[in-house]
Amino acid sequence: MKKRLLMLALIGALGCTALAGCGKEEEPSSKEKQEKDKDEDEDEEKDAKDKDKEEDPEDDGPVEVDEEDYDAIFQPLLGEWVYADDDMDPMYLTVTSENGSYYYELEDMTLLGSSKGTVDLFSEEHPDGSVSLWYRFVDEDGNEWASFPVDEDDPYPNDIYSDQDGAWHFMRSASEAQQTEPGGLGDVQGYFFVGSWECEGYTMDVFDNGDDSYFVSIESPEIDDEYCLWEYICNFDEENGFLFSDNGELTRIEMANGEVSSKHSEYANGSVNFYFENGGIVWADHEDPTHQLLVFEYVD
Repeated sequence: MKKRLLMLALIGALGCTALAGCGKEEEPSSKEKQEKDKDEDEDEEKDAKDKDKEEDPEDDGPVEVDEEDYDAIFQPLLGEWVYADDDMDPMYLTVTSENGSYYYELEDMTLLGSSKGTVDLFSEEHPDGSVSLWYRFVDEDGNEWASFPVDEDDPYPNDIYSDQDGAWHFMRSASEAQQTEPGGLGDVQGYFFVGSWECEGYTMDVFDNGDDSYFVSIESPEIDDEYCLWEYICNFDEENGFLFSDNGELTRIEMANGEVSSKHSEYANGSVNFYFENGGIVWADHEDPTHQLLVFEYVD
């Protein structure tokens, strides 16, 4: 009887071993374990990506800014800008505001092509955690034409450069010269003078020679078949914000039947200053102080 019981016990033990542990869960095969580990790794990777996305969201829409701050940020951009890298064929960028929205129009752009549309803001987060703001120009088809950084250190910039590489350089036009207070100008640049100006029948054209000098030509009204022509090669005084010359030339020109009949040089070393006053240019002619009463207004 004892032998019989012993045999049954041995058979039971062997049966438990054959059934992988007698009541314990069957361990997964090597292949099943690999697949399980792979699934767990993929889940962890997905969780990490989701977390990164939450911490650094990608938002292609306009940045949310308080209405008052939004207008303040756009204020320096309003007005007319001139493409700085094409003196022979100037191109103009105009930014306007209407009903709380901002618009742009690109005119006479033989190089870049005409364009118009809206302007909004977007933000860019940098690796160090800082955030910068950009003006984004979107054309009528919804395509981004260009973007310009908001210079928070210069509340009224006279130059703007597109994108990260500064590919397109626009400068504030002469008619947009910065008024810091009544009767005065701040941060005047030489190119503010460039353009066509008029006053009481006198016409003045200012050209950038491209070598830190400017050519100024002034014509008087024609009276009794005669008019005067003043021509100056000027330099710009950065400290005081004016053009100056000591080599001005005055030529008196006589006409006959609509054609030049004679020219007479009055002098070739005239001294002059040109400076801004209330948005216009004062002709401070040292040879004839009465010309200082003429304040030229921008026409083109």
